[in-house]
Amino acid sequence: MTPVSAGSPCDDNNACTEGDACAGAGLCIGSTRDCDDGLFCNGEEVCDTKLGCLAGSPVDVSDGIACTVDSCDEDADQINHVPDSSVCSNGLFCDGEEVCDLSQGCVAGTPPALSDDIGCTKDFCDEVLMKVVHLPIDALCDNGQQCDGMETCVPEVGCTNTA
Repeated sequence: MTPVSAGSPCDDNNACTEGDACAGAGLCIGSTRDCDDGLFCNGEEVCDTKLGCLAGSPVDVSDGIACTVDSCDEDADQINHVPDSSVCSNGLFCDGEEVCDLSQGCVAGTPPALSDDIGCTKDFCDEVLMKVVHLPIDALCDNGQQCDGMETCVPEVGCTNTA
């Protein structure tokens, strides 16, 4: 068998090296193979000494929050979680508009303010009409004096005399 000179090509039987060359004393040495494809979203590639470069496992984009739209941004090398409050709605008006919070998920909304600060109206939320109603109640304006005319409740104004 003829001795192989240093620097001659050889095969070290390791698929994770390349440019294998004799280093003398019967050693075959190669440089570590770079398996990185430069892409973030498809995960980190690995090297198997028998099979060579293997695809990585794609990054897990899920944040576990049902109301976020999760995606991988290859250009920025990051995972994005965008809130989508439309999936949080329970369809009710009177308990407020539910929103998507990036850490808590769907959270209850703030109910609409009921009071119009007019003492002679009954203020309530009407789920059917999907609005706050200020119902005038004339009896709440009666001052018990007949000679000054009849008192009525006018929404947005309050009690007025009609004499």
